[in-house]
Amino acid sequence: MAEFLLNNPLITIGIVVVIIGVFFIFLFRFIKWILIVFIAVLAVTGFLYYVAPDDYSDTVKKTVERVTETGEKAVGQGKDLVEKRDEIADAIKRVLSQGRDVTRYIKELVSSEKEENSQNDTTKD
Repeated sequence: MAEFLLNNPLITIGIVVVIIGVFFIFLFRFIKWILIVFIAVLAVTGFLYYVAPDDYSDTVKKTVERVTETGEKAVGQGKDLVEKRDEIADAIKRVLSQGRDVTRYIKELVSSEKEENSQNDTTKD
């Protein structure tokens, strides 16, 4: 297939043009949706300002404060998680080592049972 494309540059160019065209179609549709959402937000904002211009600034300030507080909380939780990552890693290591110990113990039990069963089989004969 690759050899065919290398030997026929017009087909290769055509495929590349089609791929670029599809990319631009998706890009422009995405940009179109972004513009539609932006215009809708502007329309709602303008309507709210038109209905109650005195309350508008207070509403915007409260919304900005709420978004800022929520963002600060999220950042604080992220910082706490980053600070606790060493503790979490140690806990995971302990659990994994205990799991290995349990696995080793189970293997020893199974092997000892097999040995007992084989000894019992030889004594019966």
